[in-house]
Amino acid sequence: MKGELSREDSKRTFDAKAKEFDTNPVLLACVDAASRALRDGGLLQPGAAVLDFGCGTGLLALAVADSVGSVLGVDSSQGMVQFLRQKVEARGPGCNVRAACCEVTSPSSLHEANDPADPFPEQFDLIVSSLTFHHVEHIPDLLRLLVGHLKPGGRLAVFDYQKSAVSDQFHPHEMLHTVFHPAGFAQQELCAHFEGAGLADVSCRVVGEFEKPSGTKPPERMPYELLMALGTKPTQ
Repeated sequence: MKGELSREDSKRTFDAKAKEFDTNPVLLACVDAASRALRDGGLLQPGAAVLDFGCGTGLLALAVADSVGSVLGVDSSQGMVQFLRQKVEARGPGCNVRAACCEVTSPSSLHEANDPADPFPEQFDLIVSSLTFHHVEHIPDLLRLLVGHLKPGGRLAVFDYQKSAVSDQFHPHEMLHTVFHPAGFAQQELCAHFEGAGLADVSCRVVGEFEKPSGTKPPERMPYELLMALGTKPTQ
């Protein structure tokens, strides 16, 4: 029950924060670094089906949309998904981005959130996630579910902040109830999670640097590094 209450409280928090996401300089800097790393790494292919897990208001989904076939953004916050749908609608009928409010908690979660009248893909060439994994309690469980939605040979790219001497100051006190990994992740930690989920060709590296006010000592600014963990689903 406590976990369920915490998840609902977290959703309400992100619903309320949705209107701030598109002007948040940290989020914008991370999306820029993430989309650049995806392009430079040759991960964005014409015709590819992409899933953006924890899409928020769709900053990353929309940033990569023109380079791929389609993007499905999923998030557990209805407020975030509604913002993304408004942006998709504003882009017109040619926009290749879809949005679904969904918690990926079982192999059938995406299917249950799908629209039989206008279905979206449930298997993907690429799954991306930016600044979401530190909000996830059970990383191995989630990774296994995400890998299940990858096509053979598909890639998973997760972006999150690197553990450091100051990284536990990333979030202000009022956001800590939404966070399970407040200090972020060490590179070897993410690699071990990816390998444990059966991914191959696993790597992890820094793809961006940014500063933001300390969550515990504002207005002092602290340096952070953005990691990209990358793995491939084996073809056999």
